[in-house]
Amino acid sequence: MDPVMAAAGGAITVPNMVYNRLLGMVGGVNKDPFAIELEPELAEAWERTPDGVTFTFYLRGDVHWQNVAPLNGRRFVADDARFAFERYRYESVHRSYWADIGSLDTPDDTTLNIHMSRVTADFILPLASRYQPIFPKELVDSGEIESRAVGTGPMILTEPLEEDRVAFTRNPDYFEREVLLDGVEFRFMHDPAARLAAFRVGQVDYAYGIADNVEQLNAVLETNPDTQVNLQVVDSGRMPLSLNLSNPKFADERVRRAMTLALDTQLIADTVYPDLARHLPLHPWVFVEDEEPGPESGLLGRWFGRYDPPEARRLLAASGAEGLRFGCVYHNHGTRVLDRLTDMILGALPGVGITMDSRHVGESEFDAIWTSGNLAEASTSAVAPGGFQADHFFHDLVHSGSPKNLWNLNDPRVDAWAEAQQVELNPDARREIHRTMWEYFLDKVFWPPLPAPVGFEVYHLWLRGIRFGGILGTNSSDYDWGDQIAEAWILDPEGWRR
Repeated sequence: MDPVMAAAGGAITVPNMVYNRLLGMVGGVNKDPFAIELEPELAEAWERTPDGVTFTFYLRGDVHWQNVAPLNGRRFVADDARFAFERYRYESVHRSYWADIGSLDTPDDTTLNIHMSRVTADFILPLASRYQPIFPKELVDSGEIESRAVGTGPMILTEPLEEDRVAFTRNPDYFEREVLLDGVEFRFMHDPAARLAAFRVGQVDYAYGIADNVEQLNAVLETNPDTQVNLQVVDSGRMPLSLNLSNPKFADERVRRAMTLALDTQLIADTVYPDLARHLPLHPWVFVEDEEPGPESGLLGRWFGRYDPPEARRLLAASGAEGLRFGCVYHNHGTRVLDRLTDMILGALPGVGITMDSRHVGESEFDAIWTSGNLAEASTSAVAPGGFQADHFFHDLVHSGSPKNLWNLNDPRVDAWAEAQQVELNPDARREIHRTMWEYFLDKVFWPPLPAPVGFEVYHLWLRGIRFGGILGTNSSDYDWGDQIAEAWILDPEGWRR
Protein backbone atom coordinates (compact mmCIF):
# COMPACT_ATOMS: atom_id res chain seq x y z
CA MET A 1 0.00 0.00 0.00
CA ASP A 2 3.02 2.30 0.14
CA PRO A 3 2.73 4.59 -2.91
CA VAL A 4 6.47 5.20 -3.14
CA MET A 5 6.99 1.48 -3.78
CA ALA A 6 3.98 0.95 -6.08
CA ALA A 7 4.17 0.92 -9.86
CA ALA A 8 1.78 -1.86 -10.95
CA GLY A 9 -1.98 -1.73 -11.34
CA GLY A 10 -2.91 -3.90 -8.40
CA ALA A 11 -0.66 -2.01 -6.02
CA ILE A 12 -1.67 1.47 -7.18
CA THR A 13 -5.44 0.96 -7.37
CA VAL A 14 -6.08 0.72 -3.63
CA PRO A 15 -4.05 3.75 -2.45
CA ASN A 16 -5.60 5.90 -5.17
CA MET A 17 -9.08 5.20 -3.77
CA VAL A 18 -7.95 6.74 -0.49
CA TYR A 19 -5.40 9.42 -1.37
CA ASN A 20 -5.53 12.56 -3.51
CA ARG A 21 -2.91 14.20 -5.69
CA LEU A 22 -1.76 17.77 -5.85
CA LEU A 23 -3.29 18.04 -9.33
CA GLY A 24 -5.52 15.66 -11.25
CA MET A 25 -6.25 14.67 -14.80
CA VAL A 26 -9.80 14.97 -16.09
CA GLY A 27 -11.25 11.46 -16.14
CA GLY A 28 -14.47 9.51 -16.10
CA VAL A 29 -17.49 10.29 -18.25
CA ASN A 30 -16.36 13.89 -18.84
CA LYS A 31 -12.97 12.98 -20.27
CA ASP A 32 -12.06 13.64 -23.87
CA PRO A 33 -10.40 10.27 -24.55
CA PHE A 34 -7.91 11.89 -26.93
CA ALA A 35 -6.69 14.65 -24.59
CA ILE A 36 -4.87 15.01 -21.27
CA GLU A 37 -6.33 17.92 -19.32
CA LEU A 38 -5.11 18.96 -15.87
CA GLU A 39 -7.54 19.96 -13.14
CA PRO A 40 -7.28 21.17 -9.53
CA GLU A 41 -7.27 18.64 -6.73
CA LEU A 42 -5.44 19.38 -3.46
CA ALA A 43 -4.05 22.48 -5.17
CA GLU A 44 -6.72 24.91 -6.35
CA ALA A 45 -4.30 26.87 -8.55
CA TRP A 46 -0.70 26.81 -9.73
CA GLU A 47 1.76 28.88 -11.73
CA ARG A 48 5.25 28.66 -13.17
CA THR A 49 7.77 31.48 -13.42
CA PRO A 50 8.50 32.57 -17.01
CA ASP A 51 11.98 31.01 -16.87
CA GLY A 52 10.46 27.67 -15.83
CA VAL A 53 12.57 27.46 -12.67
CA THR A 54 9.87 27.64 -9.97
CA PHE A 55 6.41 26.11 -9.69
CA THR A 56 4.09 27.53 -7.03
CA PHE A 57 1.03 25.59 -5.90
CA TYR A 58 -1.77 27.24 -3.92
CA LEU A 59 -3.46 24.58 -1.82
CA ARG A 60 -7.07 24.46 -0.73
CA GLY A 61 -7.60 25.49 2.86
CA ASP A 62 -10.65 23.29 3.47
CA VAL A 63 -9.10 19.83 3.11
CA HIS A 64 -8.88 17.45 6.08
CA TRP A 65 -7.44 13.99 6.42
CA GLN A 66 -10.02 11.27 6.93
CA ASN A 67 -11.42 11.02 10.45
CA VAL A 68 -9.52 7.79 11.09
CA ALA A 69 -6.67 7.26 13.56
CA PRO A 70 -3.94 8.37 13.66
CA LEU A 71 -4.94 11.32 11.45
CA ASN A 72 -8.31 11.89 13.15
CA GLY A 73 -9.47 14.49 10.66
CA ARG A 74 -6.64 16.97 11.09
CA ARG A 75 -6.24 19.70 8.50
CA PHE A 76 -4.16 19.04 5.39
CA VAL A 77 -1.33 21.57 5.02
CA ALA A 78 1.43 22.31 2.54
CA ASP A 79 4.05 20.57 4.64
CA ASP A 80 2.14 17.30 4.12
CA ALA A 81 2.70 17.59 0.38
CA ARG A 82 6.34 18.58 0.88
CA PHE A 83 6.96 15.53 3.11
CA ALA A 84 5.41 13.13 0.58
CA PHE A 85 7.32 14.65 -2.33
CA GLU A 86 10.64 14.52 -0.48
CA ARG A 87 10.05 10.84 0.12
CA TYR A 88 9.21 10.28 -3.56
CA ARG A 89 12.35 12.21 -4.41
CA TYR A 90 14.77 10.10 -2.36
CA GLU A 91 13.15 6.71 -1.64
CA SER A 92 10.69 5.99 -4.44
CA VAL A 93 10.67 3.73 -7.47
CA HIS A 94 9.60 6.95 -9.20
CA ARG A 95 12.77 8.88 -8.28
CA SER A 96 13.43 9.68 -11.94
CA TYR A 97 10.44 12.07 -11.88
CA TRP A 98 12.31 14.15 -9.31
CA ALA A 99 15.81 14.05 -10.81
CA ASP A 100 15.69 17.70 -11.90
CA ILE A 101 14.43 19.17 -8.61
CA GLY A 102 16.62 21.50 -6.59
CA SER A 103 14.49 22.16 -3.51
CA LEU A 104 10.98 22.43 -2.05
CA ASP A 105 9.73 24.96 0.48
CA THR A 106 6.44 25.90 2.17
CA PRO A 107 6.23 29.61 3.05
CA ASP A 108 2.81 29.02 4.67
CA ASP A 109 0.21 26.30 5.20
CA THR A 110 -1.36 26.70 1.77
CA THR A 111 1.66 27.39 -0.47
CA LEU A 112 4.20 24.94 -1.87
CA ASN A 113 7.15 26.00 -4.02
CA ILE A 114 9.15 23.54 -6.13
CA HIS A 115 12.42 24.88 -7.51
CA MET A 116 14.02 23.16 -10.50
CA SER A 117 17.76 22.49 -10.71
CA ARG A 118 17.26 21.91 -14.45
CA VAL A 119 14.31 23.29 -16.35
CA THR A 120 12.24 20.56 -18.05
CA ALA A 121 9.07 20.82 -20.09
CA ASP A 122 7.14 17.87 -18.66
CA PHE A 123 7.70 18.15 -14.91
CA ILE A 124 4.15 19.03 -13.94
CA LEU A 125 2.45 16.06 -15.60
CA PRO A 126 3.71 13.37 -13.20
CA LEU A 127 2.32 15.38 -10.26
CA ALA A 128 -1.16 14.78 -11.73
CA SER A 129 -0.54 11.10 -12.35
CA ARG A 130 -1.63 7.97 -10.54
CA TYR A 131 1.95 7.58 -9.31
CA GLN A 132 2.16 10.64 -7.02
CA PRO A 133 -0.67 10.56 -4.43
CA ILE A 134 -0.12 12.42 -1.16
CA PHE A 135 0.17 10.17 1.91
CA PRO A 136 0.50 11.19 5.60
CA LYS A 137 3.70 11.42 7.64
CA GLU A 138 2.00 9.66 10.55
CA LEU A 139 1.76 6.33 8.71
CA VAL A 140 5.39 6.55 7.63
CA ASP A 141 6.55 7.32 11.19
CA SER A 142 4.52 4.43 12.63
CA GLY A 143 5.70 1.98 9.98
CA GLU A 144 2.11 1.30 8.87
CA ILE A 145 2.42 2.85 5.41
CA GLU A 146 2.86 -0.59 3.79
CA SER A 147 -0.28 -2.08 5.32
CA ARG A 148 -2.69 0.84 5.82
CA ALA A 149 -3.95 3.85 3.92
CA VAL A 150 -5.54 6.91 5.51
CA GLY A 151 -5.87 9.81 3.13
CA THR A 152 -7.93 12.79 2.05
CA GLY A 153 -9.76 10.90 -0.70
CA PRO A 154 -13.35 9.83 -1.39
CA MET A 155 -13.11 6.32 0.07
CA ILE A 156 -12.05 5.07 3.51
CA LEU A 157 -10.25 1.73 3.54
CA THR A 158 -12.05 -0.68 5.89
CA GLU A 159 -11.18 -4.26 5.01
CA PRO A 160 -8.03 -5.27 3.14
CA LEU A 161 -7.95 -9.08 3.09
CA GLU A 162 -5.02 -10.44 1.10
CA GLU A 163 -6.02 -12.62 -1.86
CA ASP A 164 -9.70 -12.16 -0.97
CA ARG A 165 -11.10 -8.63 -1.16
CA VAL A 166 -10.51 -4.97 -0.39
CA ALA A 167 -13.48 -3.02 0.94
CA PHE A 168 -14.09 0.71 1.33
CA THR A 169 -16.78 2.93 2.78
CA ARG A 170 -17.50 6.46 1.64
CA ASN A 171 -15.75 9.42 3.20
CA PRO A 172 -18.63 11.62 4.53
CA ASP A 173 -16.30 14.62 4.78
CA TYR A 174 -14.79 14.51 1.28
CA PHE A 175 -13.84 18.01 0.19
CA GLU A 176 -14.50 17.85 -3.57
CA ARG A 177 -18.14 16.71 -3.55
CA GLU A 178 -20.64 14.41 -1.87
CA VAL A 179 -19.63 10.80 -2.46
CA LEU A 180 -22.68 9.00 -3.89
CA LEU A 181 -21.82 5.35 -3.28
CA ASP A 182 -22.01 3.93 0.25
CA GLY A 183 -19.06 1.67 -0.44
CA VAL A 184 -16.94 -0.24 -2.94
CA GLU A 185 -15.48 -3.74 -2.86
CA PHE A 186 -12.74 -5.16 -5.06
CA ARG A 187 -12.81 -8.96 -5.15
CA PHE A 188 -9.86 -11.13 -6.11
CA MET A 189 -11.07 -13.56 -8.78
CA HIS A 190 -8.15 -15.06 -10.68
CA ASP A 191 -10.23 -17.39 -12.85
CA PRO A 192 -11.55 -15.58 -15.98
CA ALA A 193 -14.50 -18.00 -16.20
CA ALA A 194 -15.47 -17.18 -12.62
CA ARG A 195 -15.29 -13.45 -13.32
CA LEU A 196 -17.48 -13.85 -16.39
CA ALA A 197 -20.02 -15.95 -14.51
CA ALA A 198 -20.17 -13.39 -11.68
CA PHE A 199 -20.68 -10.57 -14.18
CA ARG A 200 -23.44 -12.41 -16.03
CA VAL A 201 -25.56 -12.89 -12.91
CA GLY A 202 -24.91 -9.39 -11.56
CA GLN A 203 -22.70 -10.37 -8.61
CA VAL A 204 -20.18 -7.77 -9.80
CA ASP A 205 -20.80 -4.53 -11.66
CA TYR A 206 -17.51 -4.59 -13.55
CA ALA A 207 -15.04 -7.39 -14.30
CA TYR A 208 -11.61 -7.39 -15.85
CA GLY A 209 -10.78 -9.30 -19.02
CA ILE A 210 -14.15 -10.81 -19.85
CA ALA A 211 -14.23 -9.49 -23.44
CA ASP A 212 -10.76 -9.34 -24.95
CA ASN A 213 -12.01 -9.76 -28.52
CA VAL A 214 -15.18 -9.45 -30.59
CA GLU A 215 -16.09 -13.10 -30.15
CA GLN A 216 -15.94 -12.85 -26.37
CA LEU A 217 -17.83 -9.55 -26.40
CA ASN A 218 -20.63 -11.08 -28.49
CA ALA A 219 -20.86 -13.94 -26.01
CA VAL A 220 -21.34 -11.43 -23.17
CA LEU A 221 -23.95 -9.48 -25.12
CA GLU A 222 -25.85 -12.65 -25.93
CA THR A 223 -26.62 -13.23 -22.25
CA ASN A 224 -26.48 -9.58 -21.11
CA PRO A 225 -27.71 -7.46 -24.04
CA ASP A 226 -27.97 -4.26 -21.98
CA THR A 227 -24.26 -4.24 -21.16
CA GLN A 228 -22.45 -0.92 -21.63
CA VAL A 229 -19.38 -1.13 -23.88
CA ASN A 230 -16.77 1.41 -24.87
CA LEU A 231 -13.60 1.01 -26.88
CA GLN A 232 -10.20 1.66 -25.39
CA VAL A 233 -8.02 4.27 -27.07
CA VAL A 234 -5.12 3.03 -29.21
CA ASP A 235 -2.65 5.84 -29.86
CA SER A 236 0.48 3.92 -30.82
CA GLY A 237 1.90 0.56 -31.77
CA ARG A 238 3.37 -0.35 -28.42
CA MET A 239 4.18 -3.93 -29.46
CA PRO A 240 6.29 -3.77 -32.64
CA LEU A 241 8.62 -6.48 -33.88
CA SER A 242 11.20 -5.66 -31.24
CA LEU A 243 14.88 -5.94 -32.19
CA ASN A 244 18.08 -5.67 -30.21
CA LEU A 245 19.42 -2.71 -32.15
CA SER A 246 22.92 -3.25 -30.79
CA ASN A 247 23.04 -6.65 -32.51
CA PRO A 248 25.06 -6.41 -35.75
CA LYS A 249 22.37 -8.38 -37.60
CA PHE A 250 20.03 -5.38 -37.37
CA ALA A 251 22.54 -2.54 -37.65
CA ASP A 252 21.83 -1.83 -41.33
CA GLU A 253 18.62 0.11 -41.86
CA ARG A 254 18.09 -1.74 -45.14
CA VAL A 255 17.68 -4.98 -43.19
CA ARG A 256 15.05 -3.42 -40.93
CA ARG A 257 13.26 -1.97 -43.93
CA ALA A 258 13.30 -5.37 -45.64
CA MET A 259 11.78 -7.01 -42.56
CA THR A 260 9.03 -4.40 -42.60
CA LEU A 261 8.26 -4.87 -46.30
CA ALA A 262 8.15 -8.66 -45.83
CA LEU A 263 5.14 -8.46 -43.49
CA ASP A 264 1.60 -7.98 -44.78
CA THR A 265 0.40 -6.17 -41.67
CA GLN A 266 -3.13 -5.75 -43.03
CA LEU A 267 -3.43 -9.52 -43.49
CA ILE A 268 -2.04 -10.05 -40.00
CA ALA A 269 -4.57 -7.59 -38.58
CA ASP A 270 -7.48 -9.19 -40.43
CA THR A 271 -6.45 -12.65 -39.25
CA VAL A 272 -5.34 -12.04 -35.68
CA TYR A 273 -7.46 -9.01 -34.71
CA PRO A 274 -10.44 -9.03 -37.10
CA ASP A 275 -12.04 -5.56 -37.26
CA LEU A 276 -10.14 -4.47 -34.15
CA ALA A 277 -6.67 -3.24 -35.05
CA ARG A 278 -4.89 0.05 -35.64
CA HIS A 279 -1.73 0.51 -37.69
CA LEU A 280 0.44 2.99 -35.80
CA PRO A 281 4.12 3.64 -35.01
CA LEU A 282 5.64 3.11 -31.58
CA HIS A 283 5.60 6.84 -30.82
CA PRO A 284 2.10 8.30 -30.26
CA TRP A 285 0.85 10.50 -33.05
CA VAL A 286 -0.71 12.99 -30.62
CA PHE A 287 2.69 14.63 -30.06
CA VAL A 288 3.22 15.43 -33.74
CA GLU A 289 -0.17 15.55 -35.50
CA ASP A 290 -3.66 16.88 -34.81
CA GLU A 291 -5.38 13.79 -36.24
CA GLU A 292 -4.45 10.14 -36.41
CA PRO A 293 -2.39 9.61 -39.60
CA GLY A 294 -3.60 6.84 -41.88
CA PRO A 295 -1.69 5.06 -44.66
CA GLU A 296 -3.13 7.46 -47.22
CA SER A 297 -2.02 10.57 -45.30
CA GLY A 298 1.59 10.44 -46.48
CA LEU A 299 2.71 11.08 -42.88
CA LEU A 300 3.96 7.56 -42.17
CA GLY A 301 6.91 7.54 -44.53
CA ARG A 302 7.98 5.19 -47.33
CA TRP A 303 8.07 1.95 -45.38
CA PHE A 304 5.29 1.92 -42.81
CA GLY A 305 2.40 -0.41 -43.68
CA ARG A 306 3.85 -1.22 -47.09
CA TYR A 307 3.95 -4.83 -48.28
CA ASP A 308 6.56 -5.36 -51.00
CA PRO A 309 8.46 -8.69 -50.89
CA PRO A 310 10.43 -8.06 -54.14
CA GLU A 311 11.79 -4.77 -52.74
CA ALA A 312 12.55 -6.53 -49.45
CA ARG A 313 14.69 -9.09 -51.29
CA ARG A 314 16.52 -6.31 -53.14
CA LEU A 315 17.27 -4.49 -49.90
CA LEU A 316 18.61 -7.66 -48.27
CA ALA A 317 20.85 -8.33 -51.26
CA ALA A 318 22.15 -4.76 -51.26
CA SER A 319 23.00 -4.99 -47.56
CA GLY A 320 24.69 -8.38 -47.86
CA ALA A 321 22.12 -9.93 -45.53
CA GLU A 322 20.77 -12.64 -47.81
CA GLY A 323 19.95 -15.74 -45.80
CA LEU A 324 19.49 -13.72 -42.58
CA ARG A 325 18.61 -15.91 -39.61
CA PHE A 326 17.77 -14.71 -36.11
CA GLY A 327 16.14 -15.92 -32.92
CA CYS A 328 12.88 -14.73 -31.39
CA VAL A 329 11.64 -15.21 -27.83
CA TYR A 330 8.05 -14.44 -26.85
CA HIS A 331 5.42 -15.09 -24.21
CA ASN A 332 1.77 -15.37 -25.20
CA HIS A 333 0.36 -13.91 -21.95
CA GLY A 334 -2.16 -16.73 -21.77
CA THR A 335 -3.82 -15.99 -25.11
CA ARG A 336 -3.62 -17.71 -28.47
CA VAL A 337 -3.59 -14.30 -30.16
CA LEU A 338 0.16 -13.86 -29.78
CA ASP A 339 0.77 -17.44 -30.88
CA ARG A 340 -1.13 -16.72 -34.11
CA LEU A 341 0.70 -13.42 -34.56
CA THR A 342 4.08 -15.11 -34.19
CA ASP A 343 3.08 -17.95 -36.51
CA MET A 344 2.12 -15.48 -39.24
CA ILE A 345 5.48 -13.71 -38.97
CA LEU A 346 7.25 -17.07 -39.04
CA GLY A 347 5.38 -17.90 -42.23
CA ALA A 348 5.97 -14.57 -43.96
CA LEU A 349 9.69 -13.94 -43.49
CA PRO A 350 10.94 -16.98 -45.50
CA GLY A 351 9.22 -15.44 -48.52
CA VAL A 352 12.07 -12.90 -48.68
CA GLY A 353 14.80 -15.28 -47.53
CA ILE A 354 14.74 -14.57 -43.77
CA THR A 355 14.50 -17.31 -41.16
CA MET A 356 13.20 -16.56 -37.66
CA ASP A 357 13.68 -19.25 -35.02
CA SER A 358 10.89 -18.76 -32.48
CA ARG A 359 10.84 -19.92 -28.85
CA HIS A 360 7.98 -19.50 -26.39
CA VAL A 361 9.12 -18.94 -22.79
CA GLY A 362 7.36 -18.54 -19.46
CA GLU A 363 6.20 -15.18 -18.18
CA SER A 364 8.88 -14.73 -15.53
CA GLU A 365 11.67 -15.68 -17.94
CA PHE A 366 10.35 -13.34 -20.62
CA ASP A 367 9.93 -10.44 -18.19
CA ALA A 368 13.48 -10.98 -16.91
CA ILE A 369 14.82 -10.84 -20.47
CA TRP A 370 12.78 -7.90 -21.70
CA THR A 371 12.62 -5.54 -18.73
CA SER A 372 16.36 -5.83 -18.12
CA GLY A 373 17.20 -4.81 -21.70
CA ASN A 374 18.76 -8.21 -22.39
CA LEU A 375 16.83 -9.20 -25.49
CA ALA A 376 19.38 -11.14 -27.55
CA GLU A 377 17.84 -10.68 -30.98
CA ALA A 378 14.07 -10.26 -31.42
CA SER A 379 10.62 -10.63 -29.87
CA THR A 380 7.03 -10.56 -31.13
CA SER A 381 5.48 -9.92 -27.70
CA ALA A 382 7.61 -7.17 -26.15
CA VAL A 383 5.44 -4.25 -25.03
CA ALA A 384 7.01 -0.82 -24.72
CA PRO A 385 7.03 0.64 -21.18
CA GLY A 386 4.04 2.89 -20.62
CA GLY A 387 4.03 6.63 -20.02
CA PHE A 388 1.92 9.70 -20.70
CA GLN A 389 4.33 12.61 -21.16
CA ALA A 390 6.25 13.39 -24.33
CA ASP A 391 9.57 13.01 -22.56
CA HIS A 392 8.80 9.35 -21.89
CA PHE A 393 8.47 8.59 -25.59
CA PHE A 394 11.04 10.99 -27.01
CA HIS A 395 13.71 10.55 -24.37
CA ASP A 396 13.21 7.61 -22.03
CA LEU A 397 12.44 5.04 -24.73
CA VAL A 398 15.15 6.16 -27.17
CA HIS A 399 18.10 7.81 -25.41
CA SER A 400 21.20 5.61 -25.26
CA GLY A 401 21.61 6.36 -21.55
CA SER A 402 18.03 5.57 -20.52
CA PRO A 403 17.19 2.31 -18.72
CA LYS A 404 13.81 2.26 -20.50
CA ASN A 405 15.52 2.07 -23.92
CA LEU A 406 15.03 -1.70 -23.97
CA TRP A 407 15.90 -2.00 -27.67
CA ASN A 408 19.42 -0.66 -27.00
CA LEU A 409 19.15 2.08 -29.59
CA ASN A 410 22.40 4.08 -29.70
CA ASP A 411 22.17 6.93 -32.19
CA PRO A 412 23.94 10.24 -31.45
CA ARG A 413 21.41 12.23 -33.49
CA VAL A 414 18.54 10.73 -31.49
CA ASP A 415 20.33 11.44 -28.21
CA ALA A 416 20.83 15.09 -29.18
CA TRP A 417 17.18 15.56 -30.15
CA ALA A 418 16.03 13.72 -27.02
CA GLU A 419 18.01 16.05 -24.78
CA ALA A 420 16.93 19.17 -26.66
CA GLN A 421 13.21 18.42 -26.40
CA GLN A 422 13.50 17.90 -22.64
CA VAL A 423 14.34 21.55 -22.01
CA GLU A 424 12.44 23.25 -24.84
CA LEU A 425 9.64 25.25 -23.16
CA ASN A 426 8.14 26.66 -26.37
CA PRO A 427 5.38 24.16 -27.32
CA ASP A 428 5.62 24.81 -31.06
CA ALA A 429 9.40 24.47 -31.13
CA ARG A 430 9.22 21.30 -29.06
CA ARG A 431 6.60 19.82 -31.37
CA GLU A 432 8.93 20.43 -34.30
CA ILE A 433 11.67 18.45 -32.55
CA HIS A 434 9.22 15.62 -31.98
CA ARG A 435 8.16 15.72 -35.62
CA THR A 436 11.79 15.55 -36.73
CA MET A 437 12.33 12.52 -34.50
CA TRP A 438 9.08 10.90 -35.67
CA GLU A 439 10.09 11.20 -39.34
CA TYR A 440 13.59 9.92 -38.60
CA PHE A 441 12.21 6.91 -36.73
CA LEU A 442 9.87 6.06 -39.58
CA ASP A 443 12.68 6.27 -42.11
CA LYS A 444 15.18 4.22 -40.12
CA VAL A 445 12.53 1.64 -39.07
CA PHE A 446 14.05 0.94 -35.68
CA TRP A 447 10.75 -0.71 -34.74
CA PRO A 448 9.17 -2.74 -37.60
CA PRO A 449 5.45 -2.18 -36.98
CA LEU A 450 2.86 -4.78 -36.09
CA PRO A 451 -0.92 -4.19 -35.78
CA ALA A 452 -2.11 -2.85 -32.43
CA PRO A 453 -5.31 -4.40 -31.04
CA VAL A 454 -8.26 -2.36 -29.79
CA GLY A 455 -9.73 -3.47 -26.45
CA PHE A 456 -13.08 -3.10 -24.72
CA GLU A 457 -14.34 -1.81 -21.39
CA VAL A 458 -17.51 -3.60 -20.27
CA TYR A 459 -19.92 -2.47 -17.51
CA HIS A 460 -23.40 -3.37 -16.35
CA LEU A 461 -26.01 -0.87 -17.41
CA TRP A 462 -26.76 0.19 -13.85
CA LEU A 463 -23.16 1.28 -13.13
CA ARG A 464 -23.18 5.04 -13.81
CA GLY A 465 -20.59 7.80 -13.57
CA ILE A 466 -17.72 5.45 -14.47
CA ARG A 467 -16.03 5.45 -17.86
CA PHE A 468 -12.54 4.15 -18.61
CA GLY A 469 -10.25 4.68 -21.56
CA GLY A 470 -7.95 7.52 -22.53
CA ILE A 471 -4.99 8.54 -24.59
CA LEU A 472 -1.55 7.30 -23.46
CA GLY A 473 -3.05 4.95 -20.89
CA THR A 474 -4.73 7.66 -18.83
CA ASN A 475 -8.11 7.01 -17.17
CA SER A 476 -7.25 3.33 -16.96
CA SER A 477 -9.35 0.62 -15.33
CA ASP A 478 -6.08 -0.92 -14.14
CA TYR A 479 -5.28 2.10 -11.98
CA ASP A 480 -7.69 5.01 -11.93
CA TRP A 481 -10.85 4.04 -10.04
CA GLY A 482 -10.19 6.55 -7.29
CA ASP A 483 -10.10 9.43 -9.72
CA GLN A 484 -13.79 9.03 -10.61
CA ILE A 485 -15.34 6.93 -7.84
CA ALA A 486 -16.78 9.95 -6.00
CA GLU A 487 -19.12 10.61 -8.94
CA ALA A 488 -20.15 6.97 -9.48
CA TRP A 489 -23.66 5.75 -8.65
CA ILE A 490 -25.84 2.69 -9.07
CA LEU A 491 -29.16 2.74 -10.89
CA ASP A 492 -31.61 0.30 -9.31
CA PRO A 493 -31.57 -2.68 -11.74
CA GLU A 494 -35.27 -3.33 -11.22
CA GLY A 495 -36.01 0.33 -11.78
CA TRP A 496 -34.43 0.51 -15.22
CA ARG A 497 -36.03 -2.77 -16.25
CA ARG A 498 -39.43 -1.33 -15.40
